[in-house]
Amino acid sequence: MQVRRFKPGFEALGLVADFIAATPPFGAFGAAKLLTALRHQLSTGCHVAGFEDDDLVAYCGWMPTSVQIGLDWMRAGGELIPVETARADAAVLTIVRITKRQDVLPLIRACRVANPNRRIFFKRDYDLGAVTTKKSTVMNRISK
Repeated sequence: MQVRRFKPGFEALGLVADFIAATPPFGAFGAAKLLTALRHQLSTGCHVAGFEDDDLVAYCGWMPTSVQIGLDWMRAGGELIPVETARADAAVLTIVRITKRQDVLPLIRACRVANPNRRIFFKRDYDLGAVTTKKSTVMNRISK
């Protein structure tokens, strides 16, 4: 898998939207909500994508934010609010789809490189079992 970023544009937006909306939970999202988030991620470079040949096989997009906003979201269900990238000390992974298990670590590594020394927040949804959703955070301590 080759990891890279998209250039902003309608072609990229259409390709990513088609890929993301192909599976739950994103397929059930309203178009305005999903397209707004994707358009912002693509235009600000807050994403990485994985390709095998010319096929999109993985996407991870995030929102720059603050540690306090992330903690409020994690603990009390607060609203996720973006912060200007230059002022952000945290990021929230908001849209992730990876088709092959072996591509998870390379894509997450690329996210880490793009967000050095920021606290990362994420929510994991499970298909089956007693745990349906779990919010977590990790401190990403790496240098660019």
